[in-house]
Amino acid sequence: MFNRTPTNVTYHVGDTAILPCSVRNLGTKEVIWKRKNQKHVITVGDFVFISDNSYSIDHRDDSDDWNLIIKNVQKSHAGYFECQVSTRENMNITVQLNVIAVHISGPAFIDKGQPIVLTCNASGPITPDDIDWFKDGKKVRSSAEHISIRSIRNAETKTLYSTLKIKHGEMTDSGTYICRSSDLEIESHNLMVLNGN
Repeated sequence: MFNRTPTNVTYHVGDTAILPCSVRNLGTKEVIWKRKNQKHVITVGDFVFISDNSYSIDHRDDSDDWNLIIKNVQKSHAGYFECQVSTRENMNITVQLNVIAVHISGPAFIDKGQPIVLTCNASGPITPDDIDWFKDGKKVRSSAEHISIRSIRNAETKTLYSTLKIKHGEMTDSGTYICRSSDLEIESHNLMVLNGN
């Protein structure tokens, strides 16, 4: 009855999360989405039963897919969801939604001598106090001539943005960079400095 789809999905805070569920030969039955171990349903068919308008269903008439969509996903959305066929309580699949509150953006490769700019944004129920940067396990600190770290706080979105800038990338700047928020959420980013000569 269920087509094979991923049962564990991961998104960053603010993304649009897609929880997949695909059912063949549904006939007149309905697809129901709910949180695992909770009685009240989120959706039945393509009708949303809760007042939270971040939820919707992605379904076309010619498709077996009944994907649960969560716009602007937050840490509070994380957990286990159940896609169930009506009339049969034991006919269901469980999808785990993981939500990461820290995200790094920046290049994977850069030419030697070029500037390196990595940006980390961290969000939570309250704006994180600080972001720490690490390279290959060692804490990165601002230094007047080579490295600068600047942070900007956005109270409205409860997000802290931190930018790590290295004026001129050297081969020794290659490695794994980690940003860690004050509530210990972490994300890593691999960077390789290429010798263009």
